[in-house]
Amino acid sequence: MSRRVTMGLLFYPRGGSAQVIRYLAAALKGAGWSANLVCGSLGEPGERTHAETFFSGMEVTAADYGPAVAAFEAGRDPVAEPFGMHPSFEDRPDVPDRLFAAVSPELGDGLTAAWAELIERSGLATPEVLHLHHLTPLQEAFSGRFPATPLVTHLHGTDLKMIDRAERLTRLAEGLG
Repeated sequence: MSRRVTMGLLFYPRGGSAQVIRYLAAALKGAGWSANLVCGSLGEPGERTHAETFFSGMEVTAADYGPAVAAFEAGRDPVAEPFGMHPSFEDRPDVPDRLFAAVSPELGDGLTAAWAELIERSGLATPEVLHLHHLTPLQEAFSGRFPATPLVTHLHGTDLKMIDRAERLTRLAEGLG
């Protein structure tokens, strides 16, 4: 029986981190590890943003962001939905995934609780390692379910850009007194 790593991605597959997961899962398989993934999903089977389609060949537990996007299109807050839309590291106008810093602590707690419930319901076996992509509410959700499992957080370019911007704004604020 192979060793298992459970990966987590708050986002639906759309960018570089999703590509990294596919490449990493294949490399892990070659090294005798199995990998499964808990992530977001958007769209119908066959679409590139649909998790089971994009990550074909992997065991995937997906959160459907379709209802949150529909809420946004209807003028409601997509983050406040029962399974809220993931926030973003990028500040862009008129999109359902608003900037992380613009999400209230209460809504952030709701996101963490929704993910914790999904992880619990999935029946995932305890992995040898948790590998979570980006710094998101998944760290808290997975730590609650698997408190003794080593957890690795993989920072990607958008995380690093956000950290850099926060550092620059902090220096600016300090300079202004």
